[in-house]
Amino acid sequence: MSLLGVQVVISMIAASILHKLMPFYSIGRWFLCCGLVRYLHPTNEDLKTLTLGAMANTQSGINKGQRRRNGKRAANSNGTNGKKEEPFNVPKNLEFQLDTAKVQPIDVLQLHYYTDYQWLIDFSFMTLVVYITTEVYSLLQPQSEFNISMVWCFMAVVFSMKSQLSLSIKYFSLTESGEMIMIITSGCFYFVLAMGIVIVDESILDLELLPAYYNFTTNARILMTTQGLESHGPISLVTFRVILTVICALIGALLTFPGLRLAKMHTDALKYNKEDPFVQLCLYINFLFPMVIGTMWIKPYVRDFLTVPHRRNREAIMSDNDFESMRLITLILFCFLRLCLMKTHLQAHLNLAYEKVENLKLEAGKISSIELQRMIARVFYFLCVVALQYVAPIVFIVFLTCMLKTMANLSWFPFVDINIALRNATPLATTTNTVYNASFLSADLKDKVGEFALTLANIRNVFNAFWFKGVFSFLCWWTNTAWFIASVFGLLYHSYFQA
Repeated sequence: MSLLGVQVVISMIAASILHKLMPFYSIGRWFLCCGLVRYLHPTNEDLKTLTLGAMANTQSGINKGQRRRNGKRAANSNGTNGKKEEPFNVPKNLEFQLDTAKVQPIDVLQLHYYTDYQWLIDFSFMTLVVYITTEVYSLLQPQSEFNISMVWCFMAVVFSMKSQLSLSIKYFSLTESGEMIMIITSGCFYFVLAMGIVIVDESILDLELLPAYYNFTTNARILMTTQGLESHGPISLVTFRVILTVICALIGALLTFPGLRLAKMHTDALKYNKEDPFVQLCLYINFLFPMVIGTMWIKPYVRDFLTVPHRRNREAIMSDNDFESMRLITLILFCFLRLCLMKTHLQAHLNLAYEKVENLKLEAGKISSIELQRMIARVFYFLCVVALQYVAPIVFIVFLTCMLKTMANLSWFPFVDINIALRNATPLATTTNTVYNASFLSADLKDKVGEFALTLANIRNVFNAFWFKGVFSFLCWWTNTAWFIASVFGLLYHSYFQA
């Protein structure tokens, strides 16, 4: 119980910091204000002055009477006489330069979904601190108590899913929304894709779903037998696969617009960093890294190549446990790289204001002054939406990986011989009762406490390391793959179809 006490203290300190200090020293706010530059829309006075200057430069194309009427109309609009200024039209090809300003903390308070973004980042940061602290302490003093940091990780995963779900629901609330059709179509596509993946043989894709399912049903059947219940199993294999397929379709649908948005920011970031080959290399690695991670679950070409002895080499390159640790570290490195390039991608999004103005100058006709200002300001107002779509999948993958490591009793250290409990997993039938110091309880209550403790231990053996390894490993692989597929579709759309 000493470790559990330390974990409670760590969680209480983290919750106090999250409640007291994070509103003043926010990690999420720092990410938005660490050098990002936004574009300011021109004021009405600037547009009127520029319009008059453009009219004066085109005197040969306009008669004197028309110039006089336009000048009087612009002069009357300058003096509002205490009335609200009315919108006016300006030429689309009007030449002007956008002013820039660094993003300040006071500027981000008015942005859409800023509170959701700030809470997700700050909570994820504290969750990571709690997890690392608990892992270090558990490594120094190994115990068999429940790891409370898993509750933090689970809450971080739920918050990341909730943020994406709220954005998707917003798309559904819009009338005649093409985004809603896109989400539904993507969900159906991922549903069909997941149906094909869950039935792939384990010798091809190293998902370990079948071992997890059979281990779960066997232990659950034994538990029901000990409780006096007759059952052939809690769930059939078909139902298990259907449930996984529905979950995969939901995750894929929620990752549709994050993937499309990432592809757009990737292409823009490459364009704005042509003179920096190092940043371009990092951007290419960042985009293709998920494909490399996805291939690590292909058993014949990766796992068998590294963990199975060959004819020339009598010994394998690495053990199965080392390979599992390498996959965990690769997932964390991918998320770290993507987080390091967050500023580059967000700046590419803010540069859309400049692009929109330059594209507008190529068109003929006129545009309302309010529409022009909204077109420029809208890019900055949706900065937190873009940041949320960029960060939420990262948070999801990071803490799924942490849960996979801890719940499946894996290790962060490849090529280091650490005793992993998964090797010596105790069967359910040999589970013994735990002796508790309950001398102050009555005999009947002691028996009930013992029965409850035994039942709880049996339930923990039902949901054991084999089960969590199969489920969490599959979810990590699927989230990474679905995000990459959506990004590839977005890259094709923005590079070819839109052009």
